[in-house]
Amino acid sequence: MNNQLLDSNRIGGIKSLFYKELQEHYPDAEIGIFFRLMMEHFFGIRLVDYIHNHERRLSESEIVTVFKIIRKLKRQVPWQYIVGETEFWGLTIRVNESVLIPRPETEELVAMIAEHYQSKSKPKRIIDLCSGSGCIALSLKKIFPDAEVIGIEISSEAIEIARINAAQNKLDVAFIHADLMDASYFNDFLPFDLIVSNPPYIADAEKSGMESNVLDHEPPLALFVPDKDPLIFYKTIAGMTDKYLKESGEIWLEINSALAKETKSVFATLNAELLLDISGKNRFLVATQKPLTRTFKALPDA
Repeated sequence: MNNQLLDSNRIGGIKSLFYKELQEHYPDAEIGIFFRLMMEHFFGIRLVDYIHNHERRLSESEIVTVFKIIRKLKRQVPWQYIVGETEFWGLTIRVNESVLIPRPETEELVAMIAEHYQSKSKPKRIIDLCSGSGCIALSLKKIFPDAEVIGIEISSEAIEIARINAAQNKLDVAFIHADLMDASYFNDFLPFDLIVSNPPYIADAEKSGMESNVLDHEPPLALFVPDKDPLIFYKTIAGMTDKYLKESGEIWLEINSALAKETKSVFATLNAELLLDISGKNRFLVATQKPLTRTFKALPDA
């Protein structure tokens, strides 16, 4: 490979080598996306630049970077972890293997909340439970700049990433290292206008159907719940309602679509509705103490 490296330090040669090394691991279209993203992010070379300048040479240190990226891609490391960041709601969110990579579905949740509150009084106190990278809490602070926003996360490594994201995006969100399951952490909190969460909700039994890039690299603490009690986090959140949700407040949650009806039943004492994601799955739940004001498209009960 080293001899090939010496003969291939031009962009055209590097591109050919990149495809050859990864062709057993990814389809050509995906390899092409990785190559374009690598050239832009790590070397500042846009697609139009290398299309018309295949003779440009990469430096020795740049070639070393190329091979590091190839090795990580062969191990199925998600691209966001290789780059160390992703975009969410117009924010640059730093990520590593201590936090989940934000999903499009989670951005849908934020979009639904933003649209819902366009015609309502804006929430003044917001709490995001199981914050991870902080993407939800930070997005809500961006949408509702006058609100007090708090993020709760059990992982000390994730809290560090969330606080870095708050600082880099210049958003004033208080991220607190706490265990959602320990009610004593919340004793001094006043009620909230909005409780939001994307908690762990994948049952251990579902692991067999998941991709290796998720299982091998994303934090299990943020993904999985025990088969014997897969709704444990939703039950905890429902139990917080009387003390920590204002009478006019709302709960917005991302949920396991396979357990949508069961999750809704957890909130049977509230006015709860299931909402569809863009794929038509029962992905979200909204609950209030008062009857819901429908400013969203809700899933009809089956």
